[in-house]
Amino acid sequence: MLIRQRFIDIVRKSSGFIYPDAESQSSSQTASGPRIIKQQPSGGRMKSSMSQESLPGYEGWTIVITYSFPAGSLMGVSYEAQEFTEYLPRNDGRICCGLLYRAFNAGWIFKIQEVGDRRGKIVWNDEFPHKTNKTGGPENDGYPDPNHTMKLKEALKAKGFEFDASISNLMLKQLRF
Repeated sequence: MLIRQRFIDIVRKSSGFIYPDAESQSSSQTASGPRIIKQQPSGGRMKSSMSQESLPGYEGWTIVITYSFPAGSLMGVSYEAQEFTEYLPRNDGRICCGLLYRAFNAGWIFKIQEVGDRRGKIVWNDEFPHKTNKTGGPENDGYPDPNHTMKLKEALKAKGFEFDASISNLMLKQLRF
């Protein structure tokens, strides 16, 4: 076990990020509403690409992150296939994109909300701010929002996803930005 843990620690450090093991995630009934399954569905994919379009308040290209999930079932709740998109400014967003990738792989970005009898839908984990619109300002999950990447990094750090600046070049090569 000690050898395995040491290997995991080395892999984490060499990746340029410090991040936690996925915590034991569970299901909970909210006092005012539907049951929330605090576990990200399996089989999801995260893809990032670049758009030449600038976001309001930023110059330069935009990172477009697309998350997709196939239909499935979790803890007895079935859900349909879904796709989500979020946007980050290239210069400020490169590190955030890498941290989101780590958080996604650890199962922290999405959860399931039960919406009917054994039916659910995949929803964002509201512990992290996401910009799902290019415009409209913060009140519409859009830009301009000059503090978004800072708030996102702080939220990710609170869950243990930190950037290790000493090996940033390795991370940037992995992301190919």
